Amino acid sequence: MNAAEMPTTQDTAIVEALGRPLTVLYTQAVAGTAEPAVQRVLELRSFLALVEDQAAKICHRIRLAVDPAGDLYGADPQHLRFQTALLEAALETGRTYRRTLQELLAVTPAASPPNRRPVQFTQSKIAAISAPDGRLTARPGPAGEPVVEAGAGRHRR
Repeated sequence: MNAAEMPTTQDTAIVEALGRPLTVLYTQAVAGTAEPAVQRVLELRSFLALVEDQAAKICHRIRLAVDPAGDLYGADPQHLRFQTALLEAALETGRTYRRTLQELLAVTPAASPPNRRPVQFTQSKIAAISAPDGRLTARPGPAGEPVVEAGAGRHRR
């Protein structure tokens, strides 16, 4: 299983902070369209996934070694000490990755939304109309009609 498919303790925080599911974020990263900050988040997440997976495997080996149904006196103390040292190293590394990931998420902007069709208004321009008493009023005009700015008159030559 690759790191992108492994669950981590920070997946919910990543999705909430970046506003996209992990599958979408990884797809963008593979396509090269993800922002650099998002790529860094995903790299840290991958490191964290591997460390958390290793910590779980080490815990499982320790549990098997001290299982009451097994031979407690057959367990090698040197092996248990080594597994414990591995577990401590994995947990410390995982804490460091989690802390760094949380700090990075705090300063990383949410992923930009997918490109959508630009909004088009049916009445995109406003024309100024001069009333007989000199006051200007505004009325929406068709998009193709030129806009007359308030105070600007048509100059004749």
